[in-house]
Amino acid sequence: MVILGIDASIRIASMAVSDTEKGGVLSEIRAPGDISTCEAMIPMMKKVLADAGKESADIDSVAVTAGPGSFTGLRIACSFAQGLAYSSGRKCFSLPTLDVVPYGTDTASGSCTVLMDAKGGSLYAGTYNISDGNVTTIKETRCMTAEEFIKNENELTDMCLTLDEGVIRLLPDELKERLTPKPDPVITGGGITLAARLCKAVGARYTLSDAKAPNELLPRYYRLSTPELAAKPKL
Repeated sequence: MVILGIDASIRIASMAVSDTEKGGVLSEIRAPGDISTCEAMIPMMKKVLADAGKESADIDSVAVTAGPGSFTGLRIACSFAQGLAYSSGRKCFSLPTLDVVPYGTDTASGSCTVLMDAKGGSLYAGTYNISDGNVTTIKETRCMTAEEFIKNENELTDMCLTLDEGVIRLLPDELKERLTPKPDPVITGGGITLAARLCKAVGARYTLSDAKAPNELLPRYYRLSTPELAAKPKL
């Protein structure tokens, strides 16, 4: 199965191409920093397909990270994936953003906490187990205040990865020492991209028969946007 993976959930959008019958990820690319995510989509797709030695007709399915993450980025990525799928009859896959992060840690094993800044003093968290390259979910993505995480979610895991530096500042020194959180290299332009991790996750978890119809491809926000929070009536 040839998969085109798309991620725009974090500030550095990415795309990747994988072939489950030919060794997994074939190519990956990050969006240039000087153009908008929307403008980057088609040039990125052309480049990542060319680097993989594939054409658009070779794509069997389109996968996207569905959130949490940038509200605008998630909408752009899902809409672009839907457009590709509707125009060609391809099926789709979507996975929560945090679920794909452990697929960039091939050499690691053990439990892993993944954190992402939800802004406004809140964070997203997911807990996973990695064994021989296989990832299983211990606790699904949830959104909570930093205080709630500190009180209830501070179990020690073997690894703690963050998708932005801001979330580390929410944690007290004691919890930083226990969790030893570190920014995942994907956010600094290094390491394997989220799109490539997405391709690996889809290839490991699913076959083409598990794919969704385009209309099922929707962003997962997990919380209200900042404008929606501001407009919410105060009790």
